[in-house]
Order: sequence, then structure tokens, then C-alpha cells
Amino acid sequence: MKKDKNKLKKENDMKVIFSLIELGKFENAIKLCEEILEVNPQCKDCLRIIIMINMQSKKWHESVDLINKLINIENNNAVNYNLKGVILYAMNENSNAIQNFEKAIEIKFDYSEAYYNLGLVLQKLNKFKDAINSYSKAINFTNNYSEAYNNIGNCFLEIKSIENALKYFNKAIELNKDFSQAYFNRALALKELNYIDEAIKNYDKALNINNNFAEAYNNKGNLLIDLKMVKEAYVWKKHIKLIQLLNSYLDN
Repeated sequence: MKKDKNKLKKENDMKVIFSLIELGKFENAIKLCEEILEVNPQCKDCLRIIIMINMQSKKWHESVDLINKLINIENNNAVNYNLKGVILYAMNENSNAIQNFEKAIEIKFDYSEAYYNLGLVLQKLNKFKDAINSYSKAINFTNNYSEAYNNIGNCFLEIKSIENALKYFNKAIELNKDFSQAYFNRALALKELNYIDEAIKNYDKALNINNNFAEAYNNKGNLLIDLKMVKEAYVWKKHIKLIQLLNSYLDN
């Protein structure tokens, strides 16, 4: 009976915590989690919630301390190692991040998100072929992983394998028609192949999805200049300044 009461109380506490999070009252949610942890230091849900809130606020060092506590409680959970890898990646601790993603994969061989995250680190370190291999494994286990296809395309762009890059950008867009970054990247590949009109069309598609995409405005303007369409290029370049001014205003 006591166990049932404890279980019911935990369920009610979790409902309150999630309600606070939905209302954006993150500090209140953390406070309630900490109160629960004082009574039950091994409350995994509370630790995870505080970690996720801290990550949103980019409190990386606090997040590492808490994820280590969580790993001490359950050291055979692939999700915990993947999460630790994400935090370490954000802290530019790339070698440690790789170790944690590999540990997550060791525990759960079909963990596509861990393969994807491992690919991100390898790509950041300019290990493009290794990154392609890791992204490919992510796709093997989640074949509609549009972000992985897009990033393989980016890696092929970096090693100047443009036709391969285009193939993967096409697949990313096939899977997600609203993937503005993939249209942008496909435009880069098309420009490398000197398909300027097609590149401009892809920048337009990216901008139709995300009209604050400053880089797309800039690149389209540059292509218009290459085509001697200087007046039209000026109009597109003006969009960048407007976006920059708006962002500056919002930041202040």
C-alpha cells in the first residue's frame, strides 16, 4: 500500500513538473525536482529534467555533473552516454564526446541518433570520410533520417565530390520538403557544377521556407551579380541588412 502511495505521489509530482515546464516556469520545475532529489537522490526522471533545462540554458558544466550522477545510477543506459556526448560536444570536448557516443553505440548497436551525433563530431574535426561512415550507419537504422542525408551531402561537398553531394541533398529534400538548409546546400552544389539558374531556384525555395535566411539572400545576390543582374542583386542584398538590423534590435 505504501509503495502504491509513493508511486501515486511521484506521478502527481511529475505532472506538476511537466505543467511548470509547459508554462515556461523552468526555475520552479528545477526547484521541485531538487526537493524530490533531497528525499530520493536516485530519482532518474528528476535528474534528466534538470539536465535538459540546464542544456537549454547552456549550463554545460552543471549538466556534466548531473549526467555523471545519472550514469552512476544506471551505467548501462545508452541514452545517458549519448546525452553526455551531446553536452561534451557543445563544450568542444570532442575526444570525450566521441568516447561517449561510442559507448552508447556499444550498449545499443542500432542507436541511430548516437551514430548521427558521432558523425557531427567527426565532421567538425574535418574527418569527412569517417563522418560519412557514421551518418550512413545512422541511416541504416533510421532510413528516413533527412538530417543525416543532408550532412553526408555536406561532407561530400567538403571533399569536392559534388555529384555525390547532390544525390544526398536530393534525398534529404525528398524526405523533408520543408528542409530549407538542404535546398541551400543543394544550391551550393549546383553552383559548383555551374548550374546557376537551378542554384538560384534552390535559394528561392530555401527563402520561401525561411524568409530570414540571410546566407541564402547573400548567395543569391552574388549569383545575380555573376549574371550581371546588378540591380536585382542590390535588392536581395538589402534583405541581409534588414535581417541584421532586426536581429540587432531583438538582441537589445
